[in-house]
Amino acid sequence: MAAWDDFSGHTKAYSIDEAACADIRAAWLILDPHMETIFAAFYSRWGQEPKLAALVKGRIDHLKKAQYDHWKRLFSARFDKDYFESVRRVGLAHVRIGLEPHWYIAGYNNVLQQVSAIMGRQARFSGARAARMIAAVTKAAMLDMDIAVSVYGETLIQQISDREDRVHAAIGEFDASINCMLGKLAKMTADLGSSSGKLEAQATSVTARC
Repeated sequence: MAAWDDFSGHTKAYSIDEAACADIRAAWLILDPHMETIFAAFYSRWGQEPKLAALVKGRIDHLKKAQYDHWKRLFSARFDKDYFESVRRVGLAHVRIGLEPHWYIAGYNNVLQQVSAIMGRQARFSGARAARMIAAVTKAAMLDMDIAVSVYGETLIQQISDREDRVHAAIGEFDASINCMLGKLAKMTADLGSSSGKLEAQATSVTARC
């Protein structure tokens, strides 16, 4: 299982510095009033996908709240251990309900498109500022996705390892069963040999008396 140390250097890899964090937090002030609309459009679209409809049916209000909390945490730009653990829990929840990475990434893309459009409209008089903020938000989103999707890989590796352990255990049980049967067979053979010897001795004794 990945630990915080495995991801603590990711912000540098994604070029998320103090300036980017400031832009991410500023972007939240613009986006926060629009998140309900973003999520409504999100679940309206993906709820029509047969593979996803069953996963969200009857849970949309709960999922919207969880989504809001997650995005609010992301836009706080505090990429610490608590954030890492939170994103891991999201990834594990997706694995548990059977959400394929394809749909997770596609859904993220859908949200980012809406986010970019909103920030573009809000900062329409400053194209440079809009571009900078969108770039910072995209960095944060890619980091977020990186950590969450990595859980799928970890889970797959663990499942393969568990399957191998079960196979090895089954082989061990089979070997033990075979050895036990061979042992019983050897004893039966010895017992039969002993019985045969006694019968032969008895027959010889009877013949000698005749």
